[in-house]
Amino acid sequence: MTRLLYHLHDGLPRQAPGSDESTCEALRRLPEAKGRRVLDIGCGPGRSALVLAAEPKVAHVTAIDIHRPYLDHLTAAAAARGLGERVTARRMSMAKMRFAPASFDLVWCEGAAYFLGIRESLEAWRPLLAAGGCAAFTELCWLVPPSQRPRETVEYWVKAYPAMRSSRLHQQTARAAGYRVLGTFALPDRDWWDEYLAPLEARMELLAAEAARSRTLSRLMAESRSAIALYRRHSRSFGYVFHLVSRV
Repeated sequence: MTRLLYHLHDGLPRQAPGSDESTCEALRRLPEAKGRRVLDIGCGPGRSALVLAAEPKVAHVTAIDIHRPYLDHLTAAAAARGLGERVTARRMSMAKMRFAPASFDLVWCEGAAYFLGIRESLEAWRPLLAAGGCAAFTELCWLVPPSQRPRETVEYWVKAYPAMRSSRLHQQTARAAGYRVLGTFALPDRDWWDEYLAPLEARMELLAAEAARSRTLSRLMAESRSAIALYRRHSRSFGYVFHLVSRV
């Protein structure tokens, strides 16, 4: 299934909702730090890493992922943009990171923290941050209270992602893990469609003939279409939220 998931997402600009504009906005909201050393966790094909590396306030970006083709794509893209010396791509699991304590001033993680869990991720990141260091991550959250959540969204996410919480609860988790919450903002609707859902729909059209011969791929694509349809109907009830925190 993992292999097919990578296959389904091959060539997509992102592996989760987001945009260069939102990456820049999140960085803008963080405190200034000259010589900032950044760790981009679960970098995927590297869109956020490239944006961060191009920022004057960032000295270097270390980007990690377990999927080698993503890292090869990032390395090539960084070189093409003249950012080769500012980006290091390393194949590494976020569950087994090998970095010395206080190696980074900023930990970045767009759409991947859920693999470990928010609490587990925050606890793993904290020792890697220098004093006063910050972390920025996006996470799928409920945007409305329980009484306002459409029934079909609750039924869907209880099965698809039972760990889904509100941003308020994630902020509480961050404080308990030794962070100060600097701010949050929900990703706009265009961050879902322009570089994630629309490209994913186009990719599924290209794979239609292949899916007809593969029951597993067909099921995976049907699940993706269900999620897209759910977002079309109920985008105000759930979405990705950027969380910006600093180590206490």
